Amino acid sequence: MVPGMEALVNYFLLRGDNEALGRGELRALLEAYECRDAAITCYTMLCIVRHRCGDIAERIVRRAGYIKEGGLLLAVDNPYDPSVILEKHLLGDSEVHASILKNSVSNTAAEKYTLYLGERHGVRIVNTGRSNLRLLFSDGLVFIGLKTVEQDSKGMYYRSGRHRPYKRSIALTPDVSRLLVNLTRIREGMVLLDPFAGTGSILLEAWSMNIRGIGVEVDWKLVHGMEENLRFYNTNAIPILGDSTILDLISVDAIATDPPYGRGASMHGHSYLELYSMFIDKAWSILRNNSYMSFMTPVELEEVVGELLCRNGFTEVSRYYQYVHGGLTRVIYVVRKNEQ
Repeated sequence: MVPGMEALVNYFLLRGDNEALGRGELRALLEAYECRDAAITCYTMLCIVRHRCGDIAERIVRRAGYIKEGGLLLAVDNPYDPSVILEKHLLGDSEVHASILKNSVSNTAAEKYTLYLGERHGVRIVNTGRSNLRLLFSDGLVFIGLKTVEQDSKGMYYRSGRHRPYKRSIALTPDVSRLLVNLTRIREGMVLLDPFAGTGSILLEAWSMNIRGIGVEVDWKLVHGMEENLRFYNTNAIPILGDSTILDLISVDAIATDPPYGRGASMHGHSYLELYSMFIDKAWSILRNNSYMSFMTPVELEEVVGELLCRNGFTEVSRYYQYVHGGLTRVIYVVRKNEQ
């Protein structure tokens, strides 16, 4: 928080495929930037944040995997009974881009309101994202905002499996990798560990956020491929060949990972119970006090993993569910190692 600073109100537009992940990522990043006293109100695909933390919207959205855009909230109005009057200096380029979020406002009401705004304020309606003046219709309301930042979708696409020299079909996508990193509340310049690093997806996204990464992988072929990917993007992450369940490492600021599961993963002679038990036990020993870990498991292991976390002393902060396909629903855990 910045003492004496005037309160700001930002809007954040979330992805619609899993809004719970977007809301969780937003809350985690607010905590990462020590904006814990922010007041958050969420609607369909949209969160409004009132705070005194300075210009955090750009930092949050640039890092995000599940937040599409952000900006200043100018006004909130009733699209069925409009009354808001905007000051001329807020209209910018005099073009407005309107979006109805998941049909939460009728098309007729949205069209009438957009025409009303255009006629009353002399703004032109456009159907592309070129305009920074936004009308976001959600849950029976219209939120009028000035867009200031968009998600780094081009950067994520460039780091996706399509462009990497070493590819693997089950590798995490950049957006999910960013999400896992952000859920740990880690700050720029800190050290993050991925103990099941695979081809380096999480390390690449951490590097793009100026976070130092260490990746451990037991399969030498994957380590070779990970090293090739890290070198291709000129990252400063460190790949390590070894078994992370027994490897001794110095303490780290956060852990984000995707442990092996499913038909495409090798357990290297361990049962799921053995592997996850060793992983969680080792994570406790190398994670700094009051730091966070995020990881994913299939929903079938939820009860076992919950017991292991409790047994090792981790405090569960949040739990999310992500449907991938008919044969896989993932549970995303965010846990904290409390100081003892």
